[in-house]
Amino acid sequence: MTTAATSEKSRRRRAAFSRQDRATLTAFVGVPTVLHIALVWVPALMTIGLSFTYWNGVQLSNIRWAGLNNYITIFTKTDVFWDALWHNVVWLIFFTVIATPLGVLLAYQVDRQIRGHKIYESIYYLPVVLSLAVIGIIWQFMLGPGGFFQGIMGKGIENAIPIFSDDRFNTWVILAIASWRHIGYIMLLYLAGLKSVDPSLREAASIDGATEWQAFKRVIFPSLASVNTIVIVITVIDSLRAFDLVYIIYGTSTGWPILGMLVFQNIYGQSASMLGAASGAVAGLVGITPACGFVGPMGAIVIGLISGLAALWGVGGLKRLLGADDSLDVFGVHGVAGIVGALLTGVFAAPSLGGSGIFDYVANAASADYSIGSQVWVQAQAVLVTVLWSAIVSFIAYKIVDVVIGLRVSDEQEREGLDIASHGESAYRY
Repeated sequence: MTTAATSEKSRRRRAAFSRQDRATLTAFVGVPTVLHIALVWVPALMTIGLSFTYWNGVQLSNIRWAGLNNYITIFTKTDVFWDALWHNVVWLIFFTVIATPLGVLLAYQVDRQIRGHKIYESIYYLPVVLSLAVIGIIWQFMLGPGGFFQGIMGKGIENAIPIFSDDRFNTWVILAIASWRHIGYIMLLYLAGLKSVDPSLREAASIDGATEWQAFKRVIFPSLASVNTIVIVITVIDSLRAFDLVYIIYGTSTGWPILGMLVFQNIYGQSASMLGAASGAVAGLVGITPACGFVGPMGAIVIGLISGLAALWGVGGLKRLLGADDSLDVFGVHGVAGIVGALLTGVFAAPSLGGSGIFDYVANAASADYSIGSQVWVQAQAVLVTVLWSAIVSFIAYKIVDVVIGLRVSDEQEREGLDIASHGESAYRY
């Protein structure tokens, strides 16, 4: 009887959902679940599995079993690992002891609706809106040589206090800057939690003669258990994923190593440098060159950003994938960024995105009908023609050189040294 009743109840429950309801449920629950598993859990599990292998990150055929060797290398042969781990622990402790209590205090004061609480709330939350990269740039201008702080201290560029390069300051400076943003975030979370606290609990505590501190400690704060859990999780995550702020202020080779920096250096194989910064700027300029005069300011910014990221992949991923001998990264920077810029010109030249559109020189006005898809296709054809033309002309030029003087020197000249064979003089004297 029980089984039959349960079966009947299940049948009725299924009948209560129409086919449209089941389709909607599948779309809004099933699809996000599948995407979450595919995009979050699968990569996470694959990452754990790959940590026990040797792999260059490009070809799957190069994956070799390593066992625990990677972990042994990290813990025993990577000296900077322990310094980086300690810095992340200090980050977590500082956030827990200093930043989080200040966020709770600010949230409580704003929740009491003190005079000007709306202004305070906006000011405290403003750093949260800004990215950590922007915050790093702001504080670098504020505390750097010739900045606002140095001016107040009466220090010029020639006698500025080395805040970002002195070990006495840099640790606490970076923690204070990170806390400036973290406090506003914590304040917002606790403020939302305080709004949900039952007012009768406060009234009961007041009637029982509890002071404001006693009411907060014994009544209000315990009722924020869910918020406390969220704050703990967020604080731990922030301490582990710290990267942006430290990278902007110190780079990867100086100042304050953290775990995020070690991951960055392991992926790209080198620290940040002025050469890399210059290459990034060049990539942005190459990307915007085809679009000059056709896109607006925001379109130019987006093209420069995407071109820089594409060039980074070109010199880091594509180069290894193709096995190309491009020591100066000419194609990785100029080629890849130029192709991306040419294609994106068709997108951001659209008048709806701030571009100038296609100018009709017969009518002496911009064409009224602009299609992003068709223009991108035109740009793609131009890129293809350019690639083919460059390949044909380069092939002919290489053949002419090969016939006249040869592309390679003899094995004997290569062993002797190209300085003598090609330039007629010795580069080194032993």
